[in-house]
Amino acid sequence: MKILVGMSGGVDSAVVAALLKRDGHEVFGYTLKLLETTKGDESEGCCTFKDIRDAQMVCDAIGIEYLVTNWKKVFKTNVIDQYVAGAKEGVAYNPCVTCNSTVKLPVLFAVANHLHCEMVATGHYARIKNGRIARAANLAKDQSYFLWEADPKILERFVFPLGDIPSKDDTRKLAEEFGLTSVSKKKDSHDLCFFEGGTKAEFLEKHIPPATGKFVDNSTGKVVGTHEGFSNFVPGQRAKIAGSSSPRFVLKVLPSSNEVLVGSKEDAGVTEVIINRSRIVSGAADIPLWGVMRYRGVPAPIKAIRPLPGDPDNSRMVVEFQETVYGVSPGQSLVLYGEDDTVFGGGVIEK
Repeated sequence: MKILVGMSGGVDSAVVAALLKRDGHEVFGYTLKLLETTKGDESEGCCTFKDIRDAQMVCDAIGIEYLVTNWKKVFKTNVIDQYVAGAKEGVAYNPCVTCNSTVKLPVLFAVANHLHCEMVATGHYARIKNGRIARAANLAKDQSYFLWEADPKILERFVFPLGDIPSKDDTRKLAEEFGLTSVSKKKDSHDLCFFEGGTKAEFLEKHIPPATGKFVDNSTGKVVGTHEGFSNFVPGQRAKIAGSSSPRFVLKVLPSSNEVLVGSKEDAGVTEVIINRSRIVSGAADIPLWGVMRYRGVPAPIKAIRPLPGDPDNSRMVVEFQETVYGVSPGQSLVLYGEDDTVFGGGVIEK
């Protein structure tokens, strides 16, 4: 079988390519160049010259063809620009979800078709059950959360060989066994790739000039402190306010006035959310479901899911929880899991 493997230059995709080649498949390695990194090989993001070189070395070592093409404009438009636009409005979009659903998976699918490959494989830690995304065996590395919005028709042609690997140590051991020493000990990437090893604040400073603003108590309307810019905060996070006698949590961000409304932990709790861009499997509302509202978040049992009254296209839904949940931020994905760890849909939190 001809299989296209998305190669990042890391150990995960390298092992995927080696496993498939070992199993007798005709494998092609392919890298989407998404960034023009400004920090050279010291960057902790992706798409450095070293990453591409490492992917090429892996493909040479296992004896497969390797291709790389530039998708920077698409990535910037679909992912980075959306993230920045959201930040300017106080909305914390998850760019990894958007990247997978609008860039990586569709591009790999299209390239596979062009090369007449029957399947596509990536180094994601996830599984596919009955045509739907499901959690990986390695829960510590599970990436099913980031894949909830993937087109089901595209998923029919995808495989995730690392979904059944118990731990990252096992993945690294496989890399050693295949002789892929150039990547077997390579560090995992952390945070968003377009931060290039920097912080969220450093990235956003390039797009949203920092300016001193006010922390305002939501109950009293009184100013209780100052901050260096609303873009550093999202609803649900703890606000570090100098001199505060009790913990304060962000309730709402007001970009127009550069104010951050804060309150107690109890004030930050919610029992329901409205989601948009919803994509929920038919009949899912009638089975036990758990909602996850951030990567590695604690699953919250769902009480009910119902259409938002007055929504003309039924893309907005009200999701009610069985108990109060905390740390809810507009823009984040709410992913719905069933009892068998299968993803039954999700949506983007609106309010």
